Amino acid sequence: MRIVIVGGGTAGWLTAIIGLAIAPEHTYTVLESTKLGIIGVGESTTGFFTDLFQDDLCSMGVDHDDFMIKTGATCKLGIHHRGWGKDPKQSYLAPLDGSSTQFDSHDSAFEFALKQLPVEDLITISHTGFLMKHGLSNMDRTGKFTRHGHALHVDGTLTGQYFKKHCLQKENCHYVDNELVSINIGEDSLISSIQLADGSQLEGDLFIDCTGFSRLLIKAMGAKWLSYKPWLPTDRGMPFLEKYTEDELPEAWTTARAQNNGWMWTTPLLDRKGNGYVYSSDHVTDEQAQDDIEIALGRKINPVKIVKFDAGRQDQAWIGNCISIGLSSSFLEPLEATSIHTSIVQIKMLFKEYICATKEQTLNPGIIKTYNQRWGKQIDDLKDFLVMHYQGGRTDTEFWRYITSGATQTELVKTLMDMARVRTPSYNDFPRYWGVAGWSLYSWVMSGLGLFDNVPTCNDPEWLFDQEISYLELQQHMTRLYGNNLTHAEYINFIRSKR
Repeated sequence: MRIVIVGGGTAGWLTAIIGLAIAPEHTYTVLESTKLGIIGVGESTTGFFTDLFQDDLCSMGVDHDDFMIKTGATCKLGIHHRGWGKDPKQSYLAPLDGSSTQFDSHDSAFEFALKQLPVEDLITISHTGFLMKHGLSNMDRTGKFTRHGHALHVDGTLTGQYFKKHCLQKENCHYVDNELVSINIGEDSLISSIQLADGSQLEGDLFIDCTGFSRLLIKAMGAKWLSYKPWLPTDRGMPFLEKYTEDELPEAWTTARAQNNGWMWTTPLLDRKGNGYVYSSDHVTDEQAQDDIEIALGRKINPVKIVKFDAGRQDQAWIGNCISIGLSSSFLEPLEATSIHTSIVQIKMLFKEYICATKEQTLNPGIIKTYNQRWGKQIDDLKDFLVMHYQGGRTDTEFWRYITSGATQTELVKTLMDMARVRTPSYNDFPRYWGVAGWSLYSWVMSGLGLFDNVPTCNDPEWLFDQEISYLELQQHMTRLYGNNLTHAEYINFIRSKR
């Protein structure tokens, strides 16, 4: 098949490189306009991004360490949530993984640590949490990563360029630098070609919309946007850059710092920070939002631009021979690095399970319907996970009083919060399929917000003794795995020395 990817950037080149790796029998053409440019402030990823380097992209010659050095990426071990609870001065770390017992119906290691250990030690039941707690990196003394349990902080522009270079080394990948003018839809309701600014046409069998918030192709095919604003009211982003001070090192985590009318992210790249304020225009103007950040930081900022968005998804991500990927398909605000994560999940699912050998086979109505149902559920479930982050009970501004009134709660969030008053929810209480947030991620957020504070403590001495022994054995295991790793500072200096 002739697969045409409209739009470059992270989503476009991720689609191309994963498609080439998984389904190399097809021909790929990427249409990108370099006139439009891409803003690469700094983006956070999940472990799904890092997994690409050891699984799907091996055949493309893509190397994890080379990518980090060439693009200035850094390791991410978790997220530092600051000010999301009743006390704006409180914070908590959320690792990327759960404990080694997360697949029990109840996570015994987590439950033991939750009630018997100091709050700052709770994260040591996870691999990435253990590393954060002890100031260690995921790199051993030989300069090799001991396990790919980390995620990455990346520059979106450099990431796209890196993948582009590898894609264009393949004979079945073509590149067109031009602008889309119009879309030609035939009597069969399928896209036959797209008209370009130079007067030429680009024909294809399958068209993938990676045009971001413009959503040029999927809108032309009749897709309707389903807004999540009733549950996720933030609708503006104010990205800005920040240099490191002398001797300052990138942190091992993304920071999500709650503010008066939303929250601010900090993504530490190797040579600079990428920051941004996500806020609700119903509660604050753009000028007031900038004042919020400047007061919080104690200095002036220079916003790159104001990004307007509406959290939500398409009612159909796939219509006819057009499939929307990335921002053209859904957007859930930057919390928990959902943008690149959902793109990767969507692309891998598409090429591994739904795209067939021919156009006729691929455009099977059952395939398209099943894909749309599955993808819609995935985004709806991730919406619940993000809504949970706001349930810490903060009431110091009108924005937070609106949130804490319960107006934005979803049915699942209400159920989990009710349950958390008497017991910790189990692994089986959450959606359980590839790519969705489950108990291991919900647990850090709910415990960090204090939602488990009233869960009764187990006073069974035998149970406590058994769990304490298990916890100590787990710590000994972690120490054997990582105790001789480079510290985080040593790892940063090692990577910088390779540039």
